[in-house]
Amino acid sequence: SVVDSSQQCPARRARDMEFGRLWASHPRIFARLEALEDRLGHRFVDQTLLYEALTHRSALMELAPAPGRPAGRQVAFDLPWNERLEFLGDAVLGLAVCGRLMAQSDALAEGELSRMRAALVNEASLAELARALGVGDCLVLGKGAAATGGRGRDSLLADGLEALVGAVFKTCYNQRPNGS
Repeated sequence: SVVDSSQQCPARRARDMEFGRLWASHPRIFARLEALEDRLGHRFVDQTLLYEALTHRSALMELAPAPGRPAGRQVAFDLPWNERLEFLGDAVLGLAVCGRLMAQSDALAEGELSRMRAALVNEASLAELARALGVGDCLVLGKGAAATGGRGRDSLLADGLEALVGAVFKTCYNQRPNGS
């Protein structure tokens, strides 16, 4: 079952509050999240997982120190950003595409299947799909990344899409009894 983060340890609650502070500083994105969920065909029970999937490391580097922290110490690595979910999403996409190719292409050898998978799961194709879903408009980026066109950069769009796939998978996987 899905666990409400407010029921977890105090350290997690504090981290979630800081993460909420980051997201509250980007109110224009909130209006776009429901539409993104519609396009994905998935509603996130735990919104912090959605936020994590859309948060680039550059945004965390710009946060002011949290209350009670020494001046000058950034909170960047105390909060989640999308790289771990991107890692998971990359594996999930690879597995899903491999399964589909195997099911549809009984006569193809491993080398040909690999070439087909590479043609389908690559930065350019993932970025194209991310654009169609409007992922770039929902990314939380640092000022520098945003100012240099990060919302339209193929690498950030592909990474964001993979992170979203990872977040959806994690949500569905965690809803199964015993994680099975």
